[in-house]
Amino acid sequence: MTANGVSATITTSDPYVYWPYNTFNSYGDIASGAVVINSDDFDFELAADTPDGHLIHFNLNITATNGGRGRKASMCRSPAVRKLR
Repeated sequence: MTANGVSATITTSDPYVYWPYNTFNSYGDIASGAVVINSDDFDFELAADTPDGHLIHFNLNITATNGGRGRKASMCRSPAVRKLR
């Protein structure tokens, strides 16, 4: 079955996360078993005062005109993560 009009939106309510741009992508129609690569990835920055070990939860909502689903992901800030602002 082909997924029609596929799009994805990423969000978080975390106050340490800043989205400089691009929290939405459109993928068009995707045939069953096909692989689609996102060439315009989701970029985020962390506030300079983000504590080490702070866990960030992301929500990825993937929809298609004929159905969709949400996904959740998490990451932990470690000292190796470069602070951008």
